[in-house]
Amino acid sequence: MSDAPLMKVEHIRQEFAVKDGTLRAVDDVTLTIDRGETVGLVGESGCGKSTLARTVLRLIEPTQGTIALEGRDITKVPQRELRAIRHRMQMVFQDPYGSLNPRRRIGAIVGDALDLRGVPKSEQRTQVIAALERVGLGIDHLHRWPHELSGGQRQRVGVARALAASPDLLIADEPVSALDVSVQAQLVNLLVDLQRDLGLAQLFVAHDLSVVRQVADRIAVMYLGRIVESGPTDVVFARARHPYTRALLAAVPIADPSRRGRQREAIRGELPSPIDPPPGCHFHPRCPHATDVCMTEQPALWHYADGGRAACHHPYGVSAADVAAASRDDLASPAAAGMSAPDPSTADLADAGETPAGAQA
Repeated sequence: MSDAPLMKVEHIRQEFAVKDGTLRAVDDVTLTIDRGETVGLVGESGCGKSTLARTVLRLIEPTQGTIALEGRDITKVPQRELRAIRHRMQMVFQDPYGSLNPRRRIGAIVGDALDLRGVPKSEQRTQVIAALERVGLGIDHLHRWPHELSGGQRQRVGVARALAASPDLLIADEPVSALDVSVQAQLVNLLVDLQRDLGLAQLFVAHDLSVVRQVADRIAVMYLGRIVESGPTDVVFARARHPYTRALLAAVPIADPSRRGRQREAIRGELPSPIDPPPGCHFHPRCPHATDVCMTEQPALWHYADGGRAACHHPYGVSAADVAAASRDDLASPAAAGMSAPDPSTADLADAGETPAGAQA
């Protein structure tokens, strides 16, 4: 087995020509997913999460960058060759109503994945039933139509269809956002069980950090097409360095008043247009601590000793020692050359309610 990550995307850029110019949905993103690992990709609606997920699968051809599966570059692989490895990368779509063909029965929908693998028709019924049972459905669903199922059942069919292809990587594009809260919990538990039992790698796309925390080993936070922070899940939740990440955490509702602590600042304003993004740090028009350097210079993604990474000129809780030990992303684009190191003046920050020293209030 190769020592390379299962999936590695480097410097992916995804642009679309629109009437008013060029819309840059994904802007120089590098991301790795190891075997058996779940990576949570989070951010506001419109930040480019779903576009990145579709680009990874080459459902959309990338404008720039490379996509590698176990070290093999599949960025320019012809469609005929791509079809042969497509079963290794499967997707569960956001909309459980629109992702299933209303003119086909459930058994036929799940069976399509087996056709992709070349499974003989004589063996497909048994494997379709096994896939449905794996997600909590049964043989009685084989001959049902999609409109006869609830939203949660339809999404389970979507998961069963993906599993029937025997994938190594499952990309779940906001799979619970259209479901009731109680059904969300059931589906999240199902995905956690599948990762544990089958050793699946997953890219879990969501905007709800409370959901991502339950499933992800690592988290990558996306803002206006860029990864602005990443790291192990416990590190991101305990020591988030980027103000955008902290604002997302502040938006997570906490039912227990004793755990709320000091009120964190809420994010302000609207997500800027990716057609005409702000210069420098894209987040600076909404950041309460932006300085002149934020308005003119794009921050690089810096690595810290605890495994966290943040692209911010004034990260929270960073000391001079942290800066001395930090390193810039080895895969940073040439555009990152010459970028200044993070400002260590936030070293004494005790919690999210305080303002970094040296930053504008």
